[in-house]
Amino acid sequence: HTTDPECMVHWCREMGARLIGIDAPCRWSEDGRARPAEQQLVARGIRCFASPTREKAIVHPKNYYGWMLNGEALYQAVEVSHPLLAGLPLGEDQSCCFETFPHAICCALAGQVITGRNKLTVRRTLLAQMGLSVAELTNIDWLDATLCAVAAAYLASGMPCTVYGEPNTGLIIVPEGIA
Repeated sequence: HTTDPECMVHWCREMGARLIGIDAPCRWSEDGRARPAEQQLVARGIRCFASPTREKAIVHPKNYYGWMLNGEALYQAVEVSHPLLAGLPLGEDQSCCFETFPHAICCALAGQVITGRNKLTVRRTLLAQMGLSVAELTNIDWLDATLCAVAAAYLASGMPCTVYGEPNTGLIIVPEGIA
């Protein structure tokens, strides 16, 4: 448990992670509107935050986008050893990081678009249905991190994934399903 990007990268390397799914935008909006990946998710009925330009994130008076700036720092640290995924299919034994989105993963696992209500309960239930132990996943951050790991496991095993967006403003990778 840390917010220090270098500690997180060290842990990922220590664990031998080949694929690292991150719940934060991997790129900024180029024009101040939602990125193509975000627009595509919304078109499927999956609500998500619209990434601003980096400049807008930095000057926000209440640090509303601070979590996205933290995500940017994490990508910068991770990409040294795990370059950002530019598309599928993966190369054999390719190491990379990629953007994913826990709510979209839940929709894919559920086989339908679900609301954001009762996120804790829904996410715990979906993970338990996959046979994963959820007893120690005591908050939304741990549940979301597990969902990101599920997306990475799908990619690693060659299971089908849906790609939203395009490389310039970022791809969002989600296990295949309705999402």
